[in-house]
Order: sequence, then C-alpha cells, then structure tokens
Amino acid sequence: MLINANGAPALTPTDLPSRPPGHLIWLHCPTHKGLISIAKIIERLEEGGTDITVVLTADTLPAVAPHPPFIMPPIEALSNPRTFVRHWQPDILIWLGGPLVPTYLTALDPFETKRVFLNASDKNISRTPAGWFRTSRRSLFRRFDVVLATDAPSATRLRRYGTPPANIENIGILDDPHPAPTVDETALGEIGEALKTRPVWLAFDPHVAEIKEILRAHKQASRGAHRLLLIVAQADNDESRYADSGMHIAFESKGDPISDATQIFVTDGLDQKANWLRLSPITFIGGSLSEASRLDPFDPASLGSAIIHGPETAPCGPKFERLVSANASTQIAQPQELPVAVEDLLAANINAEQASRAWSVISEGAEVAKAIETTLTSLLANRSAA
Repeated sequence: MLINANGAPALTPTDLPSRPPGHLIWLHCPTHKGLISIAKIIERLEEGGTDITVVLTADTLPAVAPHPPFIMPPIEALSNPRTFVRHWQPDILIWLGGPLVPTYLTALDPFETKRVFLNASDKNISRTPAGWFRTSRRSLFRRFDVVLATDAPSATRLRRYGTPPANIENIGILDDPHPAPTVDETALGEIGEALKTRPVWLAFDPHVAEIKEILRAHKQASRGAHRLLLIVAQADNDESRYADSGMHIAFESKGDPISDATQIFVTDGLDQKANWLRLSPITFIGGSLSEASRLDPFDPASLGSAIIHGPETAPCGPKFERLVSANASTQIAQPQELPVAVEDLLAANINAEQASRAWSVISEGAEVAKAIETTLTSLLANRSAA
C-alpha cells in the first residue's frame, strides 16, 4: 500500500478511471488562475475536431469541473508521481503558474510528454523549492519545451536559469476573461437625459474617511470645469456626511432629481453600478485611500471609465499592478492628490488615452489565449504525426 505524506493511503491506478483514447493533457493549476480560459481553449480545439481529455490537478479543486468536463483526481493521486504519470501517459503537461514541483516534472522523463510552462513569472520561479533551485535548477528548467513568460524580466531570468532561449516567448498573463457588468439600457437612457452634456466623475463606494477629501477635490475641480457633476455611489443613505459641504446636493433616497443646479448626486445603493461606470468617464475607487479597494478595477476599465485609486489595492492587487505598470490608471499616494488627478482626467485626450490602455490590459488575456491555442495545436499535431 502506498502512503502519502499525511500518513493516509495514497491512491493507486486502480482508484483512477481508465485512460481514455486520444490525446491527453495533464493540467496542473495550483491557483486556478486562468483555468476558465484554458477550458475555453480546449473547447475550441475540440470543436475543431481534436479529441482531448484533460486531467486537472491542483492543491484545491474547483467545486465543479470546468466545461468541457475535466477529470479531477484528488491531490492524493500525486503522492506517487511516477505511478500517476505511468497511468495517464500525458501527451502534454501544462503547468499553469505557481511554484514548480520537481518530482512531478521529473516523473515525466521516461515519456515523450511535451512540457509547457504558462504564466511563467519571477514570482513562480523564485518559489521553486530551495534545494532543487540551487543544485539542479538548470536541469529543471531545461525540461520545458515551451515557456510562455508573463513579461520581459521573467523571460530574462528563465534564460539565466537554463531554459533554452528558443523555447521562451514573452506573451503576457493568461487570465480568466473579465465580464463587463451588465448595463440597464433603459435606466441608462433616463440618467443620460438628466445629465445631458455635463462633465461627470464618480466616487464609487467611498469609505467614510474619504468623503471630506472627495468633496474638496470636487470643489477644486469645479473651478476649472463648468457644471461639473460628482456622483457618489454609496452603500447607505447617510446624508449627514455632506451637511457642511456648502454645495447643492441631490439625494436619490429623497427622490431628488438631477437639475442644472445639482453639484453632487448621492445614490442610496450600489445596484446601478454598471450604469454609473458607463456614464462617468472618471471613477475614483472608494476604499483605496483608507483600508481596501471596494471595486474590481476591471469593472470601470471594461466600461470605458478612467480610474483613480489610492495605494490600498487589496483584494485586487494584481489587477491594479497590471494597470499601473501599463500606465492605465492614475494612482495617488495620499488624499491631497485627488483634486489634481480629477482635473487631469477631465482633459478628453488624457482620459481617452488612459481608458484605452486599460482596455488593452483587460483584453490582453484574449491575445494570450490565442497564442496558447496555436501552441497547443502545433504540439498535438506533432504528436499525431509521430
């Protein structure tokens, strides 16, 4: 009987389903990042007539197998990697992010499995177990037939660690597609009629501590932008926060309309998020100057709204990092910088350029997926011809 590291019986080939005929891909996806995109790629390959089975392994498995259905053996199945590999005999291993596990990779040595490393980044490389990393890292990284790096520095490091340069391509990050929030077209038309041609900016779900600076930013920006309207989308209808603003404020909770005199419109809920993001060319992401971001930055990016945010980007830190590195958002370090950030983005050319760069960032996954599909098609064709 095989025993795993926890002392429990390990799974043996008799516990696993039989290997189906046709091509088999072993997909190891430690974090599930990009899993939906991979499933869509496999689906397209199948629609093209390729017979593929995917065996998915991960530290934790999704509650439901992706479509098309993947075989999902529990992590205990990998207690003996050589037995696991001998049973499945994969044509291709796709390692989708996360640290490398040397015993999994070396178990493939007796077979002709093509090894593909996706989302290969500095972070994933540096998390490879220390012993292997020091003594045999060149041997480990040389085992990959295709390495798709997330950026140029990662590609450089991979070359330094022994991956043949011809096997490396810098294509960006494979992420799961970000669905744009659904807009209510009827309500959108009604709100748009009330706004007419007024310049608008949105503060989405701000923390209480941010309200004062948001009002100050609006006052300052209004001096140079005639009829500028601030929309505050908040989770409650506490009007006391605006008592000393000195501005004309309309509250949705009181049924106040947006008139020509309205300087600030305060909503009493977040259920119309998509409408406000679509209507406002500028969105300040609440919470990012105080404790934690309260909005996924890809939501405004997907609807064409330029983004202002502070340094508190959890829980969507990696998405903010991608936007910042592409100069596709305006990051401010402290509340006092908010007025200038709003004023800058009121310039149509600056706003359009930033929004366009943000759209490119969230669309990057589609281009990466296309490149991966081409790579898998080529590898599978070569396996068929062998």
